[in-house]
Amino acid sequence: MIGIKNIALVLMLLFLPLLFAQCSGSITHYVPAVVGDNGGLVNATLILSPTSSGSAQTFVSIYPRVGLATQDSIETALNYAYSKAGIKRDCDILITFKTVPDTSFIDGPSAGTAISVMSYALLENKTLRNDAIITGTVDQNGNVGPVGGLYEKAKKSAQSGNKYFITPIENFYELLMLNQLEKDFGIKILQAQKVDEVIGFMTAGVPIPDHSLSAKNRPIPELLPYSKSFDNQSIISKFSPVSKDMIDLEASVISSIPDNPGQDSVIRSYFQNEVKRQSAILNKGYVFSSANEAFMNYIDLSTVSVILSGNGDPSKKKSDIQNCLSSIKRPGLTDRNFEWVVGSDLRSIWAEQKMSQINLSNNPIMDEKYAQFNELMFADAWCHVAKSISFRAPGGGNPIDEASWKPIASTYLSKARPLASSDDTRNKLQSAQVSFDRGLYGAAIYDSQYVISMENSSARWSTLAASEREKEIKSLLDQNLTSLWGSVYQSQGAFLYSQNDSASAYRLLSFAKNLDLANSEMASLAGAAPFEGTFVQPTPGGSSPADNYLIILILIAAAIIFLLIVLLIVRLISNDNKRPSPRRYTRTKK
Repeated sequence: MIGIKNIALVLMLLFLPLLFAQCSGSITHYVPAVVGDNGGLVNATLILSPTSSGSAQTFVSIYPRVGLATQDSIETALNYAYSKAGIKRDCDILITFKTVPDTSFIDGPSAGTAISVMSYALLENKTLRNDAIITGTVDQNGNVGPVGGLYEKAKKSAQSGNKYFITPIENFYELLMLNQLEKDFGIKILQAQKVDEVIGFMTAGVPIPDHSLSAKNRPIPELLPYSKSFDNQSIISKFSPVSKDMIDLEASVISSIPDNPGQDSVIRSYFQNEVKRQSAILNKGYVFSSANEAFMNYIDLSTVSVILSGNGDPSKKKSDIQNCLSSIKRPGLTDRNFEWVVGSDLRSIWAEQKMSQINLSNNPIMDEKYAQFNELMFADAWCHVAKSISFRAPGGGNPIDEASWKPIASTYLSKARPLASSDDTRNKLQSAQVSFDRGLYGAAIYDSQYVISMENSSARWSTLAASEREKEIKSLLDQNLTSLWGSVYQSQGAFLYSQNDSASAYRLLSFAKNLDLANSEMASLAGAAPFEGTFVQPTPGGSSPADNYLIILILIAAAIIFLLIVLLIVRLISNDNKRPSPRRYTRTKK
C-alpha cells in the first residue's frame, strides 16, 4: 500500500517540471538611452527563474551599474505587468543590460514602459515585434510618462533602421523635433498614453491612437491652498515676485508665436493656457511649482519660436547668455540677504556649467542646431532667474565674510563626493566644486547638500514600506522650516505629493529639511562679528562687497571735501563782512 507521503512525493515529481516551466523563459529587446551627447540602444534581457528564497525577488546584473531611479522603475514596471497578466508574482526575475561601450552606469526611469511591455510578453508567452523602440516612464496605473533626451533616442532608433519610435505624449518643442526626424529618416513617431496601447501594438499590431499637435490643454489642478505661504510671518511669501517674474518672462515669448490658423494657433493657445495654469498654482501659494513650470515652458516656447521662424543660432544664443550673466549685479553679502545671494550664485554657476557642456565647434544640421539651442535655453533661463533673485534680495543687514563658510563647505563636499551616482547628482557635485574653487562657499554648501539629500533619501525610500512612506512624508510636510530655500522646496514637495508623485516629494522634502539645517549653520556664522577678511570673487559682471565699500568710501570722501569747500566759502564771506566800511566824505555848505 502506497503511503500518503509517497503519493505526495510522486505528485510533486509529476508537477515539478510544470512548476519550473512557469518560472522559465527569457525575452530580449532594445531600449534607448542617452550616453554623453548622443543616443544609444541598450540590449535589455529579462529571465524568469524559480524563486530561491520563498518569495519572488528581482535581480539586476552587477555590470553595468544600475542607479536607484532605474531600480525603482523596474519594480513598478514588473508589478504592473503581473497585474495586467493576472498572475501572482512567484518567480525570480533577472534583468541584464548589455550597454553601449561609452558608459558603465545606467540610471533614470525611461525604460519603465519597455520593461512593462517585455515582462507582460514574457509572462503571456507572446512575441514582440522587432521594428519598434519604446521609451517612457510608467506608474502603478500603467500611465506612460515623459522622459529626457527624446531627440537623441529617436535619432539613434531611426539610424538603427527601426520603423517606429514609441514615446510618451510630449511638449510642442519635442513634437516639432520628432516630426522633423520623421521627414529626415522616415521613422514613424507614435505617442502613447497607456502601457496597454504599447502592449497591443508590440504584440498584436493594434494601432496606437494618433495624438497630433492639437494636444489637450493641461487642466488647472484642483489644489488646497498651501497655508504656509499665507502666513504673514512666513519667508516663503517673499519668493512670490520671483515666480511672477518667471511667468511674465514666459508670457512675453508667447507674442513671438504667429497667431495663424492651424499649428501656430494651437501652440499659442496651449501656452496661453499654461500661463493661466501657473498663475492659478501661484495664487494657491505653491511659489516654486508655478515658477518651475514657467521655467520649463519658457525654454520650450523659446525653442518652438525659433523652429517656426527657422532662425535658431546657438552661437548667438550663447553670446546672449554671457551678456546676461555679465549684467547680474551681485549685492553685498549680509545676514539679511545671504540666502538670496547664494540662490542667485547657484543659478549663475548652473548656467555657466550648461554652456560649457555644449560643443558648438562642429557643423550640425538644422535639427541638431535646434537641439543645441534648446539645451542653451536652460542656461538662458537660469540666468534670468539668477537676475530676478538678485534683484529681489532685501537690503540692509550686517556684512558677511563668506570665507567663514569655507569649513562648512569643505565638510559637505567631502560627504557628497562618494555619494554622487546619477547624472543629476554628479552635475550638482561638479557645480559645487566649481563654486568652492571660486570662493562661493554658500553655493558649494547648497549643491553639496542636494547631492547628499537626494542620494540618501533615494536609498531610504527603497527600504520603506508603503505605510512608513506616507508617515514620513506627512512628518516632513508638517515641519516648520525657517530658511527661504528650505521653505520654498518644502512647498514644491507639497505640490508633488498632491499630484501623487510621492517618491519625488519625499526626496525634495528631505532636501528641504537638510537645507534648513545647513542654513542654520551658515546663519550662526553670518550673525557673528562685524565684517573682516577677504570678500568673494563676484559672478561675471557683478559687484563684490569690496566694490560696494570702495564706492561708499569715495562718496564719504567727496562729501567731506564738499563740506570743507562750503565751510571755506562761508568763512570768506564772514571775513568780508567784518572789514571796516570805506569813509564817506561829505561836502559842507559854506
